Amino acid sequence: MFLAVSSKKDRRRLPRMRLGCVMEYRIEGTEEVVEGYAKTVSGGGLSFESDRALEPGTLVEIKVDPPLRLTNALTGVIEVTRCEPIDTGRGMPYAVAGDFKKIGSAAG
Repeated sequence: MFLAVSSKKDRRRLPRMRLGCVMEYRIEGTEEVVEGYAKTVSGGGLSFESDRALEPGTLVEIKVDPPLRLTNALTGVIEVTRCEPIDTGRGMPYAVAGDFKKIGSAAG
């Protein structure tokens, strides 16, 4: 389900939407596709949970395929801006955020 997220403290230029679904990502220059958990998306970037730490500046190809199939899969490349340890109980101990460098969609 997609829900807009906003608050008085949120000074972002673009509104965020909650995703809450499994996603795939691949660090550019590698072959390994890794599963993550997409949290939020905006016109400027994406946040997700990962089972591994990603260094700021890392370029990551992403694919988010919403389970409700209301839209095509979101694809693109983000540049990691932040990676912090978290404990959600999902086995993905890192919260990753990145800015879109390229964005598109693909038929699932």
